[in-house]
Amino acid sequence: MVPINRKHIKQRVNRSPYEADYPDLAQVNLSFADLHKANLHQAKLCQANLTWASLKQAQLVEADLHQADLRRADLRRADLSWANLNHADLSWADLRGANLSKSTLYTAHLVKANLGPLDHTSTTLVGAKLCTAKLTGADLHQANLRMADLSGASLVATNLTGANLRRTNCAMTNLSGADLSHADLSGANLSGANLSQANLHQANLAGANLAGANLTGANLAETKIDRGTRMDDHEYRLWAIVNPQATLTDIYPSQLPISQASLIDAGLPEANLQPAHPSHRHPQSPPSDPQLRLSDKVRRVWRLVNQGGANQNLSGVDLSWANLTSVRLGSAVLDKANLADTILREADLAEARLRGTALHRADLSGANLTRSDLRRAVLWQVRLGRADLRGADLRGSLLDLATLVGTKIDAATQLETKWRLVWEIVNQGAANRDLSRADLSWSDLSRANLRATNLSQANLSMTNLSEADLSQCDLRQADLSWSNLANARLGQTNFERANLQEATLVGVDLRANNLCRANLQGTKLGQANLSGANLKQANLVHAKMKQADLRGANLSQARLDKIDLRAADLRQVNLQGAILRGAILNESTLLNTLMEKTIFQNPQCREPATFDKQWRRIWNFLVQEGGQNPLKAVDLSRANLHDADLNGVNLVGVILVDAILKEADLRGANLRGADLRGANLEGANLLGAEIDSTTRLDGAKGLANHT
Repeated sequence: MVPINRKHIKQRVNRSPYEADYPDLAQVNLSFADLHKANLHQAKLCQANLTWASLKQAQLVEADLHQADLRRADLRRADLSWANLNHADLSWADLRGANLSKSTLYTAHLVKANLGPLDHTSTTLVGAKLCTAKLTGADLHQANLRMADLSGASLVATNLTGANLRRTNCAMTNLSGADLSHADLSGANLSGANLSQANLHQANLAGANLAGANLTGANLAETKIDRGTRMDDHEYRLWAIVNPQATLTDIYPSQLPISQASLIDAGLPEANLQPAHPSHRHPQSPPSDPQLRLSDKVRRVWRLVNQGGANQNLSGVDLSWANLTSVRLGSAVLDKANLADTILREADLAEARLRGTALHRADLSGANLTRSDLRRAVLWQVRLGRADLRGADLRGSLLDLATLVGTKIDAATQLETKWRLVWEIVNQGAANRDLSRADLSWSDLSRANLRATNLSQANLSMTNLSEADLSQCDLRQADLSWSNLANARLGQTNFERANLQEATLVGVDLRANNLCRANLQGTKLGQANLSGANLKQANLVHAKMKQADLRGANLSQARLDKIDLRAADLRQVNLQGAILRGAILNESTLLNTLMEKTIFQNPQCREPATFDKQWRRIWNFLVQEGGQNPLKAVDLSRANLHDADLNGVNLVGVILVDAILKEADLRGANLRGADLRGANLEGANLLGAEIDSTTRLDGAKGLANHT
């Protein structure tokens, strides 16, 4: 991160809106900066650190914020129209009232972001590109998402009450548990979407496409549908059951028996492949049966499989989830077609035009894509193993987490530098290479050979590194947030100051590894071997370390708030100065553990943990018995008892040398014979405490207020 003079920043951003000298702040550290109402029109802020920054009402029109870190940033009423926020991290950011119209947020992180209205001014995301964005738990109630692209996005448990989602693309979007009550989803594409347990009470689904959508457990009470709504037969029946005041015949007066509708599944006899809207029928008249509305798609797939589609114009067609193995589509035009989750193994797509085509999660293994036009195609999580991309044009395409092992490319293949590098790594290896500061985010590097590679300050966020060889790698200050490192080889890998937030490291071997000052917040480390590892000053808040082996590890001054250490082995661990607020320590072992100045505040331990005698007594005292049992002459030197409730406790003869008793409640406590030399008693309440000539208070701090 580039160091910056904050005064200089003020001069750069407090300029006239008409000045053409757009500030270049790429990779600049602006965390906690006050940029309220700043003019950052067309500013270059790519990879900038804007965590906790105040950007309230800032002008960020057309700003380049791709890969910027905007976690917990205040962006209320900021103008981000036309901004590039691709791959940006907006987790926990406050975007209430922000204008995000025409902005692009491909694969952006918006986990727990707040995009709800502020003073009745709704967040604007009209036409925003939010493909695969992480919006889990976001507040988007009454937000304007009209015509936005949310395909493949995660909106689990998101609040979308009253939101404007008209004509949005929500194909394959995960909306499970989302609150969509009173939302306007008219004309929306929800094909293949996961709406299980979603609340669609009084939602408007007129003209919406829900073909293949999962509505298990969804609330469809008073949901509005019309003749243009596309639903599978099962979903129509669910709707009819919860809306007894309306019937299917209200929408489809000529409805055929459902038993007859099942004939369409055969799809082969010509008699059953008649159009859902015959030529003699008025285009607006209802189909004879709801399920027959899918016959156009079934018929098209059948023809492609049996007759091929070479040289045909198939722009905008829906072929999602179809099995098109070995189909002939050479020179076909498939611009903006929906091929999501389609099986195209060994298919012939030579010289085909696939501009802007949705191909996410499609299987193109062994497909012939020579000289094909894939510009701006959505190819995330696509299987391209053994596919032939020689001479293909992939400029502007989204290849996040695509499988490129065995893919054929050549000098004529037009591919972004980033993805060509990824291709080199997975096919040729990158052992001993210098890839410091490289952008490898959202790539599939599973089983890649990265042994002894310099990846310091590299961007590996959301990267699949499962089973990769990262032994002896330099990953200092690298961003590995949300990455998958399951079964990766990590011997002697240096993770100092690396960002491993929410990464998956279950069962990995990190013995004696350097994780000093690493960010492991929410990281999954269950059953991992961290014996002898250096985790000094590491952030392990909410980390999941059930049954982890931490014997002899250095966790001094580490943040362990709400960490899950159930059944973990903490023998001989250095916990000096560590913070364990709300830590879960059920069945954990803490023998021969250094815990001076350790903060235990509201820890959880329903099942007994194993402690040394000294710490078992203080543990029982502070946690399990509420401070009511007498401690007698226990040695609690240097113990951190900040804000502890010791009201009326018998502390006769207790050794509290250099202990932290700041703001502790010692009212009525018996301190006769206690050794409080050098103890910090600032703000402590000693009202009615029993102190006599045997109480040792030499060098104790904060006694002036008690004399």
